[in-house]
Amino acid sequence: MLNRYSSLLQFIKLVIILFSFSPLRILAQENDIDLFSPENRLNFGNHLFCEKDYLRAISEYRNYLQNSNNDTIRFKIAFALMEMGRYDESMDNFKSLFFSSELEIPAKLSFYKSQFLKNDFNRFRLKVNQQPYVNDRILATLGKLTQVSYLIENTLPDSTSFINNFQADERDKMLQFYLEKKYPGYKSESTATILSAILPGLGKIYADEIGDGLTSFLLTGVLGFLAYNNFKNDHPTRGWIFSGLASYFYAGNIYGSAAAVQNYNAGIKFNFDSKLNFYLQSREYFIPKPDFLCR
Repeated sequence: MLNRYSSLLQFIKLVIILFSFSPLRILAQENDIDLFSPENRLNFGNHLFCEKDYLRAISEYRNYLQNSNNDTIRFKIAFALMEMGRYDESMDNFKSLFFSSELEIPAKLSFYKSQFLKNDFNRFRLKVNQQPYVNDRILATLGKLTQVSYLIENTLPDSTSFINNFQADERDKMLQFYLEKKYPGYKSESTATILSAILPGLGKIYADEIGDGLTSFLLTGVLGFLAYNNFKNDHPTRGWIFSGLASYFYAGNIYGSAAAVQNYNAGIKFNFDSKLNFYLQSREYFIPKPDFLCR
């Protein structure tokens, strides 16, 4: 036990010696640099922020704020929390900039963006409609996000009121999204089921699963023929076996057709959501980043 304690002490001494003679520390001493000065913490925090190492950037910024009052750094902390998905903390930090700050407008816009990104759209619209922090300078942008929230959900407003919230260069794309949402091209499970009941495999072909549809048709058809042929040639045991298999695959073909339509419709929704999310991200959710943030 004593040997282990002695070895641990020697290791700690070695680490201290190596750090004392490290190039960075020697350079700092030669140039009389305080690596932990508020200015250097700020510079290092900005570097981490631009590298999207938000957690460590927040730590450096908070240390810096212990010695300085800086709204830009407070905004960066709130923005970093938003980028990390910590939306409630982000909104609380943006609120601190709502009054007596030059960053009031971007802080309010980013506050509502955080609320939007939580995907609690009913609460987002409620906060916008109550307008506790809304003014004319941000109302147009919030109108866009409000319409987008309806687009993500399944309660579309009138097309005219929807499209009028967007600028000319945005309207064509948003109208396209609106029409895709209103007329998604979903296929009917009932239709697929009826088609497969009439002709095995036809429902899957209807759901764009052509290969599976042809396989179902051939397999069910071959088993049905074998059952018929065995009954005809006085082999009832084999006839009943093939009949059971044909019935099993026939029923499975009907169920599979309904499932194929579900997958088809889910694919349409997934593709729509992916395209919309990509567009919103490319447009910064209609809220451009302030110039002092890294781009």
